[in-house]
Amino acid sequence: MPLTFFLAQVMGLYVLIAGLTMLFWKARWWSVINDLCRPEGQTLGYVIGLIALPVGLLLVLSHNYWNSGLLPLVVTIFGWIILLKSIFVFVVSPAQMGRMVKMIRMESWWYIYVVVVLVIGAYLAYSGFTG
Repeated sequence: MPLTFFLAQVMGLYVLIAGLTMLFWKARWWSVINDLCRPEGQTLGYVIGLIALPVGLLLVLSHNYWNSGLLPLVVTIFGWIILLKSIFVFVVSPAQMGRMVKMIRMESWWYIYVVVVLVIGAYLAYSGFTG
């Protein structure tokens, strides 16, 4: 499964970098999140969706393995999350996005989310580079 290991490497490094920026530049992330939750930020949501949609489609169409072990499953789920997130930002209004951010208590639990992101990134990177 060379594709699985390659995608795990790319995804792992991407998620680790994102997690580290979440840890050290929280204010920047919150600026983007707040922009997505304001009517003026709707364009930003569409841009994110336009970039993420082909990436998600490529991942789902090239790597859709549900019964081949943990690493292929995590890579597959990651691809589906990217695809669904891209569709989500197209159909959800900024007001709905704001309600969702409050509902999941993102600001209160920020560092818990950061730890989850870093653990997932570390798992993907480690598995991808040692597989």
